[in-house]
Amino acid sequence: MSQQQTQPESNWTVETVNLTKIYHTGRTGVNALTDVSINVKGGEFLTIMGTSGSGKSTLLHLLAGLTDPTAGAVRINGINIAELTDAARTKFRCQNIGVIFQAFNLIPTLTAEENIKLPSLIEGRKVVVSEIEELMKTLEIWERRKHRPDSLSGGEQQRVAIGRALLMDPAVILADEPTGNLDSTNSENLCKLLRQLCDKNKRTIILVTHEKHVADFGDRTITLKDGRISG
Repeated sequence: MSQQQTQPESNWTVETVNLTKIYHTGRTGVNALTDVSINVKGGEFLTIMGTSGSGKSTLLHLLAGLTDPTAGAVRINGINIAELTDAARTKFRCQNIGVIFQAFNLIPTLTAEENIKLPSLIEGRKVVVSEIEELMKTLEIWERRKHRPDSLSGGEQQRVAIGRALLMDPAVILADEPTGNLDSTNSENLCKLLRQLCDKNKRTIILVTHEKHVADFGDRTITLKDGRISG
C-alpha cells in the first residue's frame, strides 16, 4: 500500500462515549444501541461479535460517520465526527477511514484496477501507478487488474473492495462482516491480511463478525447483545 502517509499519526485511537442510536418508526422508537462506550488504542485490532440485530452494524456505521448518533459521541483521533458538517465528515472519512462491507459494491462496468482507483479519482488525488501496483500485488490481484467483477471469484472481488478501501492509506479500517460472502480459505486469507495491516502498518482495525474464528484474529473482542456491551 502507499507509503506516502507512513506517519505516526496513522496510529489513531477510536473512542465512543455513551453512544446511543434510536430508530423511529412512527411513534415507536427502537433502541439499536444504548450507552455503548469503547476505547480502541491506536494500532489495535478490535473485533465485535453479536447475533443478528445486536447492533454491530449500527455501531460500525456510527464509527464511519455514515449515520448520526441519537446521543453520545464518536471520537477518532480526538475529533468528534458527529460535530462535523456533512461535507467535512465526508471529507474526513474519505481521507482517513477505510470501510469494507460484506457486499462488495463494485461497479460492474469497471475493471478491478478502475474500481480500486475510483474513490481517489473522485477525491481529485492523482493515483501513482507504482502505488496501485504495489497494493494489488500485496492483495494478489495484480494479474487480474483488467478483469471486470463478473470475471472475478468472490475472494478476488472482496480483495478489490479491500484495495479500494486501502488506496487512500486510511489510518482506521472498519470492516462489516467482510468474510460473510467468502469460503473458508479466502476468509482466512483476508483475516491474515488485516492482521498484517495492523501489525506492520500500525492501522487501527475494527471488525464486526458473528464468526468466532474470525474474531480470534483480533487483539481482543467485545460482544454486543440487544444494543449493549455484554462482554
